[in-house]
Amino acid sequence: MTHAALSARMDGLRSSAIRDLLTLTARPDVISLAGGLPDADFIPRERISKAAHDALGDPSSVQYGETSGLRRLREVIAERESSKIGRALDVSEVVITHGSQQGLSLLAQVLLDAGDVVVVEEPAYTGALQVFRTAQARLVPVQLDEDGMDTTALEAKLDAGLRPKVVHTVSNFHNPRGAVLSAQRRTHLAALADRYGFWVLEDDPYGELYFGEQPPAPLAALSDRVIRLSSASKVLAPALRVGWLHGDRKVCEAVELIKQGADLCGSSSLSRSRQISSRTSSGSKRTSTCSARDTAPEPRPWLPLPRQNWVAWHAFPRSAAACSAGWISSATSTPPNSWGSRWSTAWHLSRARPSRSRRTSVEALDCVSRRIPRPC
Repeated sequence: MTHAALSARMDGLRSSAIRDLLTLTARPDVISLAGGLPDADFIPRERISKAAHDALGDPSSVQYGETSGLRRLREVIAERESSKIGRALDVSEVVITHGSQQGLSLLAQVLLDAGDVVVVEEPAYTGALQVFRTAQARLVPVQLDEDGMDTTALEAKLDAGLRPKVVHTVSNFHNPRGAVLSAQRRTHLAALADRYGFWVLEDDPYGELYFGEQPPAPLAALSDRVIRLSSASKVLAPALRVGWLHGDRKVCEAVELIKQGADLCGSSSLSRSRQISSRTSSGSKRTSTCSARDTAPEPRPWLPLPRQNWVAWHAFPRSAAACSAGWISSATSTPPNSWGSRWSTAWHLSRARPSRSRRTSVEALDCVSRRIPRPC
C-alpha cells in the first residue's frame, strides 16, 4: 500500500520529551521530578471551581470570543506586566494563547522562514527545540552557566558573522538548568538585539516562584526587540491552558492573524475563570498556587537551597543521588568527563515530597533511566 507523502518539515521531527514524560507521570508508583508538573495538592481547586462557576454565570462565557483573548483578561495581564517592565503596556500589545507553548509556536510561524538561524541555550528547553525544528530553523547553541546565557560567547559568534533571526532564552530559573540571567547579561543581550536587529523571545513561566531575592527586571524592560511570554500553568493550574505574550504591536497583530487560522479564538470560559481568579488574589504578593517560602525545601549537605520553586540543577555525588532517589538519571545522555562519579540532573521541586507508598524518582528528560544499586 502506498502512503501519502508527508511534508518536508516532518523529516526528523521527534515527539516532545515533555509529552513522553506524561506517560510516566500517569503511573501510580512514580513521582516524577523531571516533568514540570505541579503537585495537585497545591492547586487551589476550590477557588478555581468558584471562579469557573462565576464565569459561567455570564452568557458570553460560552460564546466565541476575540482571537487575541478576553479583553478583561488582557487588561489584567497588561496591568501586571506594566509593573514589571516599567512602562504602560497597552492591551493591544497582549495576546492570550493556549499556554506559552502555543505562543512560541505562533511566534515561530510569524518570525521564521526555513533555514533561519535561532540561537538557543545549551542545554535548551525541549519544548522550544521542537517548535523551532518544526519551523525548519537552524539551531545554534550558546552555553549557559549559573548567570544564564553567556552573552560574551554570543557576541563572539555575532562578530564572526552569525546573524540569527531569533534568540530564545528562559531568563528566570532556566529549564532545565535552573539559572537566572544576570542583570549585566540582560543589559548586554538587549544591547546586542538593538545592534544586530534580532528578536529576543523571553520565555518566563517561572519568574514569580522565587525564594528570597527577586530576579532582575525583565529583558522586555530593556529593549523593544523583546517578545515576552508567560503562563498561568506554573502559578495557578496547567489545565487552564492560559498563556500570554506581549511585545511589538506589529508582531502581536501578525500572531493574531496566524492564530485565527489555528483556533479562531481561545476558551472564553477558561479565560474568564483565570481573570476572576487573578482578581481574587490581586492583594497578595504573588498569584502562585502556594507561597514559595511555605514550600522551600530544607538545605542538605549535598543539595544547596535552590533559588526558586520549580527547577534545581545540581551535580550529585553518586552515593547521595542513589540514596535519595533510588532511581537516578542524567539530564544529558552522556555526562561530561569532568564530572567523574557525579551526576547532573534537573529536579522539579514542586513534586519533591516524600511518600512511603510510592518510590520517589528522578526520570530523565529523554525518558531513559537506569537503575543504580542503593549503596546505603
